[in-house]
Amino acid sequence: MKKIIACSGILLANSFTAQTANPASTSVSSPMDNIKQLFPAAPTSNNLMKFEEVPVSNYTGIPDIEIPISAIPTNEAKISVNVSLKYHPLNAKPDDKSGEEGLGWSLFAGGSITRTIRGSADDLVYEGTDKKVGILYDEYNYAAGETNYTRKYLDESATGAVYHTSQYKKLLYETLFLNRYDTEYDLYQYNFMGYTGRFIIKKSSGNDLYVEKLDKNNLKVSIGPVDPNKPLQVISFVVTDEYGNNFIFDVTERSQRSIISNKTGHYGAYNTSLKDLGESNTAFHLSRITNASNTELVKLDYYPPLQVQYTDTSNISRNKITSENGNSLWTAQHFDNVIPAASENNITTSNTWVRSLKEIEVTGKGKISFTYLQGREDTNYVAPQQLQKLNKVSITDPSGKVLDTYELSYGYFNYNLAGEDLPHKQLSLSKITKFDSALNKAFDYVFDYTGNVQNRTLGRDSWGWFNCPRPNTNFLLAKYVSPDCTTINILKSIKLPSGGIRAFDFGANTYSSDHTGSAITDFDDNTENWTYSTTTPVTLQSTLFNDAVYSLGKTFQDKILVIENGQILNNENNTGFLFLEKLNLNQQLVQSYGINVTDTEINLEGGFFYRFKFTWTNANDQGTANINYSYKTRNPVQKQWLYGGGIRINNIRYYDNPGDALAKKAVSFSYSRFSDPAKSSGALVFPKPLLNYEYDYSNAFVASCGGGSNTYCSYPYQNGFRIYSSGNFLPVQKTQGSDIGYQNITVFETGKGKTEYSYTSPIDNPNPDPVYISFGLPPFLPVDNYDYKRGLLKRDEKKDHMNVNLYQKNNDYTTYDSKILTGLNINYINSPYSEYVYGGHFNSYETYEAGCIKNQSMNLFCADRTNVSSMMRILPVREIIGKANPTHSETTAYLNGKMLKTYEDTTFNTRDYPTKQVTRSQNSGITEISYQYAHEKNNQKLISANIIAIPLETTVVKKQNIDDMGKIKMKTEIRYDNLGNKHPSSFLSLDLSNNTLATELTYDKYDEKGNLQQYTKENGSSATIIWGYSKTQPIAMVEGAKLSDISQSLIDSIVNASATDYASATGNDESAFLAALDAFRKDASLAGYQITTYTYDPLIGLRSVTAPTGLREVYIYDTANRLKEIRENNENGKILQEFTYNYKN
Repeated sequence: MKKIIACSGILLANSFTAQTANPASTSVSSPMDNIKQLFPAAPTSNNLMKFEEVPVSNYTGIPDIEIPISAIPTNEAKISVNVSLKYHPLNAKPDDKSGEEGLGWSLFAGGSITRTIRGSADDLVYEGTDKKVGILYDEYNYAAGETNYTRKYLDESATGAVYHTSQYKKLLYETLFLNRYDTEYDLYQYNFMGYTGRFIIKKSSGNDLYVEKLDKNNLKVSIGPVDPNKPLQVISFVVTDEYGNNFIFDVTERSQRSIISNKTGHYGAYNTSLKDLGESNTAFHLSRITNASNTELVKLDYYPPLQVQYTDTSNISRNKITSENGNSLWTAQHFDNVIPAASENNITTSNTWVRSLKEIEVTGKGKISFTYLQGREDTNYVAPQQLQKLNKVSITDPSGKVLDTYELSYGYFNYNLAGEDLPHKQLSLSKITKFDSALNKAFDYVFDYTGNVQNRTLGRDSWGWFNCPRPNTNFLLAKYVSPDCTTINILKSIKLPSGGIRAFDFGANTYSSDHTGSAITDFDDNTENWTYSTTTPVTLQSTLFNDAVYSLGKTFQDKILVIENGQILNNENNTGFLFLEKLNLNQQLVQSYGINVTDTEINLEGGFFYRFKFTWTNANDQGTANINYSYKTRNPVQKQWLYGGGIRINNIRYYDNPGDALAKKAVSFSYSRFSDPAKSSGALVFPKPLLNYEYDYSNAFVASCGGGSNTYCSYPYQNGFRIYSSGNFLPVQKTQGSDIGYQNITVFETGKGKTEYSYTSPIDNPNPDPVYISFGLPPFLPVDNYDYKRGLLKRDEKKDHMNVNLYQKNNDYTTYDSKILTGLNINYINSPYSEYVYGGHFNSYETYEAGCIKNQSMNLFCADRTNVSSMMRILPVREIIGKANPTHSETTAYLNGKMLKTYEDTTFNTRDYPTKQVTRSQNSGITEISYQYAHEKNNQKLISANIIAIPLETTVVKKQNIDDMGKIKMKTEIRYDNLGNKHPSSFLSLDLSNNTLATELTYDKYDEKGNLQQYTKENGSSATIIWGYSKTQPIAMVEGAKLSDISQSLIDSIVNASATDYASATGNDESAFLAALDAFRKDASLAGYQITTYTYDPLIGLRSVTAPTGLREVYIYDTANRLKEIRENNENGKILQEFTYNYKN
């Protein structure tokens, strides 16, 4: 045997350390490595992203449940500050963490950009023995001998084949065996003001960071200033919308994470390790909004950082398929720390310093304030007494007077999970009460939730939702879906301000097609297709040569024996064996089955006897076996669908009063296929979660040959393993879409017939990739997300209660997509069958190369691993960027037995704005509308400001038929010719008499906030607008006058009076302001002009309008700030108009 120069210290009884070896490590793979290390932001921020991930729609079965709080317009027409609470049931699973508003609820106010760390943080490098180099530390800025060449590798991969240079070999080898390099870009997701999307951060050759978007939209995302001492650490973002408004995200949340890994071998070997993943910015909150002129519209303030800590645990376990003896037993015991472990446990601890929203100030309009209470009882956080819950939301006017206050009340979901000793608690929102400005209760919303009313044993299904395991089952393996338990702790009803009730009936998702779009034919996993009968647990005791048996009696009809759970005690040396024996009517043995003690189903043939037999082969003691089993028989009627992937809405009922037995209105949803109502139209969007699999394993281990010599031998080993996991092995990250998508949905409404909807889904748009999970064995490949092609409305058809057609619309779409490489997935090429366990024996690729390639002095440790590329599987991680545009629709209206058809075709430019819309109808001929935007008009000023969504030129052409050349009926153009601002300068329209564009309006003057002060009509007459209330509202319109025609002292008199009124509380005595406005109107220098004046209560609305004639309309509001009356001249004058309100269920 050839001597080895160096050896692995943890493997050898007589070990030593050489310069080329790393004595502290071997490289043993773990399925935990295949469960992607994804570290999202804190729960409150992360829950918000569910509204980006799962659209609220019929396609997903998720209804829009929203409690409006406030809506304050800004001085920019496109931006309004809307605050609301929204409920998303996919945030309400048993392991989900409640945010500050309660489980399932999210506060929509402002917005955030969150960061999911994939692998390790891109912008960090860890020094020391566990060195880790972020993906941004490339050859342009990091020459410490550990340069991360992932970016370069990806760039070359995108343009062609990659030649494996020594740089790449080092990258690949040390990533796989030493976990030294981060090879995947972190994911950033944003959700604010109705915008959602994703991006990654990359670095140029000039060391400048830039954003690469993963969505096809027209937002411009820029990185703000960075700390010069930490140039790779992003601390802010600026997002510019398509109207030039800027959203600044610079309030950061930081998170620190660590992982404790514990491994226990089959023969007692134990290893534990702690990995510090460092501290990073994981959320960036919106702090300001400015318009295209950089005028501040909104400012958001946050409370100081508050630490939130929680842990996430993942577990796997393995059972050996074959018992070991002789040489295999010796090898298994001596290499117990290298052979795949019996159990592995990862505990990830996350510490996040959260920033809770304190106040939103809408410039010149008012404020929305948020207060919190500290101290909660949630059990899935560490130190819940430090956690906050949202207590109040208050709206104040500019004077500081509180107009409305919303107070939130809470309770807790309490439940127990099988196999866990401690009870669980999650914060739940129970009530929202509104108080008016006098602190009188105006109304409230009261929330009720489903519960475990039958007090059944609870577990988790494969998707992480509640299930109800059968009695005596192994709850760790009982991952089937229990449709009657999935909806526990889900919103059941809302009591509305009117006193009525809105009741929600959610149910488990169903599907009859898999993620490839293929029809499912085997529905045995549907528990409702079986009837289960429980039995009494069996205990068998056996000694050597004295088998124990237990008769199951005669089976009269075919049925299935289910081994729910069991255990062979004192079986460390595998000396106990269980069998199921089949006997004929003469009690003669026909067949014997070796059985596992858990997760086993065996078909029993009718007309035979069956019995358990327990054999014990150890002469020194007695063996005991415990068996829990049941029977299941197939039901005569089989349901043609499977349950899974969470929940969807089944019906919504509306009651006028809480005690009403009958609903005033009911809306129900059917998800059956139109073509085959016995089947669900649902399809899996992603593969079904993989929680266990079976594989064969073989390897050769190196150790001393014995006898005190310095020679080393190779010890072969092989066995099979069955592996079980608490989490999904498949690396599916849901950045869009739900687990189930429905192709056909029928919505029924009481007395109003039904509407049938057809959507694109995985059935007609499956993932085109041929392999997802490598035939059920690792390494598992990431699943591409093609949801942009799904959930598109193809057809909706309305029928009345007599099933008579009323309306039908069919839609066609054009889709576009591209792919971006966002990382590398590096794994053992033949894991887990025969992996290279000695990669970590070398502390760098250079030492491996020296010992295994150049002189092969370590050939036993090298085995046949002398080619890096042959030792690993290198897979690109990619993101699909896609967009679908509606390009054609056909609408049919049924009127008095006649059909009226309308066709519409739309052409889009490369930025997905419609440039041409053609509408054809039977009675109205053809109408063509064409649009040109900044790019079509080559307006560089607007393009630079990202003001690109506004049609600058619109042309309407009317045709009698397709052969008609057509006639222009209208043409308009908006120009932005003023070099000093980004506001419109003039409005032109086509003069049909001479077919030329003529100027209708010239926008002459704007103030520094972008308010229009003067405009001129085509006849030359001008009008002046005077702005008050801190330049947030027009207080006077002077028609016929230019701004220069009005003395500044007159303007100042009413502007200053408005400032006094602005600083006063809502509902104040505004007689002084009205007097100033009247004096302005009646001033002799303005006698030749028509003047209209206005007063306001900010955040409520108009208070008065005085016409040029002097006639005044006074607007009066109720205590809920709704318009109640319009009176003449004063609050006691003649009623001109009256308003009443009824809540609509």
